[in-house]
Amino acid sequence: MKKNFLKKFISKKKNRQGFSLIELLIATTVVSLTLTAIATILIYSIKVNDRAIFREIATKKAQEGMDFFKRERVILGWNNFYSLLGSSYCLNQIPQPSVSSDDSAFDNLSISCVDYEILVTGASAEFKREVDISKSGGDTVSITMTVSWPKGDYDSLSVELTQDFKQY
Repeated sequence: MKKNFLKKFISKKKNRQGFSLIELLIATTVVSLTLTAIATILIYSIKVNDRAIFREIATKKAQEGMDFFKRERVILGWNNFYSLLGSSYCLNQIPQPSVSSDDSAFDNLSISCVDYEILVTGASAEFKREVDISKSGGDTVSITMTVSWPKGDYDSLSVELTQDFKQY
């Protein structure tokens, strides 16, 4: 009985073969394609996450800019607010509140933004905040706040926030 078992075991061991070269190549290809797909998905996910973080920061910066105009409207009153507004500003730095219509916060604002100057701790990009203002009929001011940041060497992304101010 032991002899028969031993013969069967030895004959089975002799008949066993390893993986063929083709099987190894197919397995290697499948594994490498899977790993490449996973790496691509991870890289895309990181890029989307960074873009969402920058969009959130830009939205906060746009809201800060709108809050500046709301504050100035309250401080100056409608008539002074309306008469002192220009057509566009660079609002990279939020100025101190106006003291009076003779010493308004609008006096020290530049007309256009040249560079990205808003630095945000923890973000790997700089932002710029531009304001376009349109007046209509003496009782409405429409303010469009655009916050942008560079994407690559020649392109940029932006968030735009528009609010209408009316005389009350």
